[in-house]
Amino acid sequence: MANPSSRKALCILVTYNGMRWLDTVLAPFVDHPDSDLWVRDNGSSDGSAAFLKGHPAVDVFEEGDNVGFVI
Repeated sequence: MANPSSRKALCILVTYNGMRWLDTVLAPFVDHPDSDLWVRDNGSSDGSAAFLKGHPAVDVFEEGDNVGFVI
């Protein structure tokens, strides 16, 4: 069994035109290498995708259209 202190948390965020909230929501992840953050952008038109691509704590998955949450 893995050492509990070596485990990582995976956080998944789905966003659509959420730019006004992203800075606040993502801030805690910048200094926490013990978590991975995946963000799925559903075709935002407010600059969210560009902001997310440049964010150091985020792995971005762009859908291109707002199709809701699909796995």
